[in-house]
Amino acid sequence: MKLFAQQAALENDKRLSDKATTKGFDNTLSDGLFSLLDKGKVLPSRKMSSIKNEYAVTPNRSGNDDRHTETANRSKAVLQSEHRRFVAEGTVEFSAIKTDHQEHMGVNQNILFGNVLTNEGGGYHPNLGVFIAPQSGVYVFSSSIMTSVNVEQYAAIAVNGNLVAQIYGHSDNGRHDQGSQTVVIKLNAGDEVAVQSTQSNGDVWGNQFSSFSGCLVWLQ
Repeated sequence: MKLFAQQAALENDKRLSDKATTKGFDNTLSDGLFSLLDKGKVLPSRKMSSIKNEYAVTPNRSGNDDRHTETANRSKAVLQSEHRRFVAEGTVEFSAIKTDHQEHMGVNQNILFGNVLTNEGGGYHPNLGVFIAPQSGVYVFSSSIMTSVNVEQYAAIAVNGNLVAQIYGHSDNGRHDQGSQTVVIKLNAGDEVAVQSTQSNGDVWGNQFSSFSGCLVWLQ
């Protein structure tokens, strides 16, 4: 009886030990599963936090470089400033057509272009046939001269009386001829530009076949 009691006690202890071990295993397994589940919940949160941090560091996600935008804005501001400067100083341009014939002109006599089409800035004086620069800068001038019938005509665009570009026309056989020039020159305020006959007894045809034009291209 004593031996039987000892064996029964040993079996009972063994069952309790196995149960404790199984329970411990179950607990360990459960803890691991719960840990994994918890990690599954935590991991997306960590990813979202990382993405938020990335957006915080680089807020421009559209593919545009803020430095390029800044450079473009600066260039635009410079152009606007130059445009305002040009407008503030005022536009200078003129165009005049010759309607009357001008005969028997002397050397260095101004050719007159009486029909003024435009004269912004008031620099052209049709009664004198001269343009007086109201502002310093780079200008472009163009002139076209038609000769009378059977006439050889020498003329020139002149600045302050100095020839810059010569114009020539030679007509014969009862016909007219026409010559022209275009120049880009730098002028100071007050400089005078005119189209002049460079020969004696000059003869220039009018009737809107001869012209003189100019404009300010850039301020200095």
